[in-house]
Amino acid sequence: MSDNTMDIVCDWAVEDIPGKDISVLRVSGVLDIDSRSEFKKGAAELMKSVNLNIVIDLSKVAQIAASLYIGTLTDIALSASDNGKVLSILMKEQLARVSEHSGLGRIARIIVASR
Repeated sequence: MSDNTMDIVCDWAVEDIPGKDISVLRVSGVLDIDSRSEFKKGAAELMKSVNLNIVIDLSKVAQIAASLYIGTLTDIALSASDNGKVLSILMKEQLARVSEHSGLGRIARIIVASR
């Protein structure tokens, strides 16, 4: 009997853009209930940035539990605003539509990733 399951994880890295007041959290993998705490660690690192403009790049995420992560992204956006930061979120078109309908677009800038 073969095991066809794969352990797919959420990977992230925070980087500052040289010469700009921007820090980016680049996320890849699968964002589901199991990877939520890892994603939150990445977001916490992003919030520590001295830069006022912060970006969460979800364009390389293979799969996302939208209903779970819209709430998480909303919490991050509110925290960013409370700390004087401006949050932009780069995401695929389908998630962008859900995000706009949820109201997330009122507190964070939603950017649709090009294919």
